[in-house]
Amino acid sequence: MINNLSLYISKKLIEKYEEEMPVLNILKYSIKFLIVNLLPVLFLLILSMITGGLTNYIKAMIGFALLRQVSGGYHIKRAELCVVISTSSIFLIANFSYLLSGYVDSMNLISLLLVLIFSPSNIEEQTRVNKKYHFVFKILSVIFIILSMYISDVVFSVAIIFQCLLLIYIPLKEVKIK
Repeated sequence: MINNLSLYISKKLIEKYEEEMPVLNILKYSIKFLIVNLLPVLFLLILSMITGGLTNYIKAMIGFALLRQVSGGYHIKRAELCVVISTSSIFLIANFSYLLSGYVDSMNLISLLLVLIFSPSNIEEQTRVNKKYHFVFKILSVIFIILSMYISDVVFSVAIIFQCLLLIYIPLKEVKIK
């Protein structure tokens, strides 16, 4: 669905602005990127207006997204599924983190441990940074967790531990049956 929408928009833009537009594949990729990244934010802003918890939604989105950028983690291949799961996860974090309010320090310590062990994870296709400099992503991730410890906010901590759990990415090897 998102692929088809991206293709449709790209073709329309190329028809109308033929000289200014890049080639179809580049334009389609760019539009798909925008849709996949902006759609969850739009949905979450609408949900926050309905539920009245804008601050918690923003904390959950920032905590998750910023750490995600430097630590990597599991990526869902289908764009539509990614939008649904991302939106649902942030919704749950924003609205139900209070249930874990007594465990903020524990979550932050577990997050720090997970980042030290697994970060950066599955980041090779997400960045152009040379692999020998990936240790910088680990350092940034650790700094981010330390900031979370200082902030000591339950919504922020739950969003971070959720992202840290996505670092445990173990690609399954193909099993050959003889």
